[in-house]
Amino acid sequence: MSFKELLNRNGRRTIALLTNITNTYYDYRLFRYIHNAALSHNANLVTFNSCSLDSTLNYYYEYQHNLMFYFPHTGIIDGLIFPPSMVINYSTKPHYQKIIDRLSSIPYITLSSSCDGHPGIFIDNSVGFREVINTLYHNQGKRLFAFIKGPPDNSESSERYQGFLDGLNDCGIGLDERYVFQGDFWLTGGYAAMKEFDKRNIPRPEVIICSNDYTAFAIYKELVARGWSIPEDVQVVGFDNTEDSRFCNPPLTTVNQPLEQMAHTAVELLLQLIDGKEISQRTVLPARVIYRQSTGFGSYNFPIKYKYDPLSIILEPRCREFALKWLQTLPVLKRDQLISSFVDMLQKTLDEEMDVSVWEDFPMIVMQSYPEVDSSLIDSLRLFISMYSGLQQGVKLTQFRQNNLVNAQVVHRIISTFTVEELQQCISEEITKRGIHYFFMVTYPEPFELSIDSQKNIPLRSRYLFGSVNGNMVQRKVHTSFFRTMDLLPLDIELPDKPLSLLVMASFFREMQLGYMIFDASSDEEQVYAILGMQISTAYRGILIFNEKEKKEQALKSALNQLKKSNRKLNELSVCDSLTGLANRRGFMLLGQKIFEATQRQGKGILIFFGDIDRLKFINDSYGHEAGDLAIKLCAEVLKKTFRKSDIIARIAGDEFTIIAVDSRDCDVEQIEERLKENMSALNQTSGYSWKISISMGHALSSDFPEGSFSELLARADHLQYEQKKRKHRS
Repeated sequence: MSFKELLNRNGRRTIALLTNITNTYYDYRLFRYIHNAALSHNANLVTFNSCSLDSTLNYYYEYQHNLMFYFPHTGIIDGLIFPPSMVINYSTKPHYQKIIDRLSSIPYITLSSSCDGHPGIFIDNSVGFREVINTLYHNQGKRLFAFIKGPPDNSESSERYQGFLDGLNDCGIGLDERYVFQGDFWLTGGYAAMKEFDKRNIPRPEVIICSNDYTAFAIYKELVARGWSIPEDVQVVGFDNTEDSRFCNPPLTTVNQPLEQMAHTAVELLLQLIDGKEISQRTVLPARVIYRQSTGFGSYNFPIKYKYDPLSIILEPRCREFALKWLQTLPVLKRDQLISSFVDMLQKTLDEEMDVSVWEDFPMIVMQSYPEVDSSLIDSLRLFISMYSGLQQGVKLTQFRQNNLVNAQVVHRIISTFTVEELQQCISEEITKRGIHYFFMVTYPEPFELSIDSQKNIPLRSRYLFGSVNGNMVQRKVHTSFFRTMDLLPLDIELPDKPLSLLVMASFFREMQLGYMIFDASSDEEQVYAILGMQISTAYRGILIFNEKEKKEQALKSALNQLKKSNRKLNELSVCDSLTGLANRRGFMLLGQKIFEATQRQGKGILIFFGDIDRLKFINDSYGHEAGDLAIKLCAEVLKKTFRKSDIIARIAGDEFTIIAVDSRDCDVEQIEERLKENMSALNQTSGYSWKISISMGHALSSDFPEGSFSELLARADHLQYEQKKRKHRS
């Protein structure tokens, strides 16, 4: 039995999606539509969160998700939905061609871009910007347009730029290449374009057209920073109609892509392709302009009467049905009845969790369709749309705050776990609160480093760490934790017999690949998977480090216990200095060598200090040898006070001291030297003797001399002490 057969019970098919749901709202929205479409067709969906190939735009370690490109194969899925832009936008041709070649054995449908002759669903990318330029030219007399492109090798970017050129040509405006800038479909492209604009020292454009909304968001920030007003000084246009585009200040004119229609069409065609049916190689869906205040338009002043069906301005199909029925009653119902039925439509929109903002242009449709309608009715429609839109945003804000509170509690509990058992218990109890009903954690036999340039290879075997279904822990039927990675999950794991939507995410910490996680993808909270995926991976990496640390500490503890026994034996061999009670030279060399060897085995560092009392001969000659002995004893007391009880302090000659500080680093030296200075100063101020004591110190860190012996390390510290003493003498 294969993983695909495990899922494909009762005639179901399993399709997959490669996407990036953790970084952009656009991709998340498309994922949700494909999720809904797959389940409505009784199909399983396995979504691999691969992110864009070789991209580090959102954060440096984003490329770690790219390992997901190597998971899809015909043993676990029947077909694939694949946006080629994910591999093309930020990678090199040899690299992305390798990924495309690897996927070629799987029946797949592409989204928005063509790829090696596979069937695709496309958006008419050129018509939107062409219409915008014509509208702004003919209605407002705009002539100076700037354009910010998308990634160079992206077909959508090229088509949108062609629409820009076609619009200029329609209006008889020549292309001024000084106003064309390279972007990347992200905020960074907008920031870079405005920096380049400053360098070119050209007049301010009247309109900036951006290849997508994220670029436009960056342009908003840059224009505000320059003190330019939108749309009075510069107008801005985006593409994609992301949710945030409505809530910019002012709202952003943009081009809407019919993502829901694209998702359902892709799923339907892919299922037909899997069943061996002939399908169209190229399906093109229309895009349409959403005019908003960033180009000086709003619901009170549409630029033109729409040449297409006015109701197409309402993007939600169910709301279009409501609107059509309401318009049919307009000539027969009284004003109060019309308002009441319209409020019912708004309430239904809210109850069914559709976007109330789709109604924002409906009053203008009514005015265009029925010019004789009473203006007070139009005003009432606008008022209630505004009220319900505000109510919906309030509900969303409340949900967002509540989700944040719950997420914070879940995250705190996850990162507080110290064992795999605690992590499993925590996840089993907590993920159901986030609407996630099943979860599986799979780890590789050993974590491995993965750089952006390194060869991507999936380990042949993986370890099933734990799983949870509806809050109940899921154990394997066989007494082994290992299975073939290509199976995605152990084939003896029982999964619910219904259409499933699984989200597969890489588990990593910085450059270290740990394994992967499989989530139930039914939660509609946008950020929950990104948050949980990151925190679970971080917690698991912490558990591994904690376990490694415990093993090393146990080994070091054992070694130190052995050293204590050796220390007792050394005391029996008269290894103590009679004047100070410290170890003498013989004791120090024997004990120091053992400590050095033990810490080397455990990967711990030691600091060796070599000190020499300054001007001890002067004290002896001027005040007598009793004063000299006292100075030595006082210096020993200062060193005991300065260093830890676990550190080894010895007097190895008349005025010479050595210290071993175990498990110390170079950054600890400054603190030690400061304590020594303070303690020595306090002694000199309170001793009441006419002479003062000081000590010259040198130090050496074992990690700086990985091949050096204990004696060589000691000689290095002695040399540095001697150099310090010479400097004191000269000064």
